[in-house]
Amino acid sequence: MAITIRGKSCCALCSEVLDAGQELFATSAFIEDQSHRFWRYSDASMHLTCFLAWPDRSDFIDEFNAYYSRHYRGMFFMHPDGTIDRRDPQSRGPA
Repeated sequence: MAITIRGKSCCALCSEVLDAGQELFATSAFIEDQSHRFWRYSDASMHLTCFLAWPDRSDFIDEFNAYYSRHYRGMFFMHPDGTIDRRDPQSRGPA
């Protein structure tokens, strides 16, 4: 999971400081290829409001879900609002 120090770390989307009291969004590192268009957002923190307004949010979520489907039998599933659920690897749908 992304390491975030409130008051020092910056949002990967807007570059503003992530302060105490702000809702945040973060993922673990799931994109290894540094040339991938979403690499800088993998293992990064951002304001939840920035994430929800991000025009590429849907594509990012699809990338996250595809990665976990390929590598971890879909153990984790990200919903459109950025919440991530752990699910039964034998199931085919979100938790």
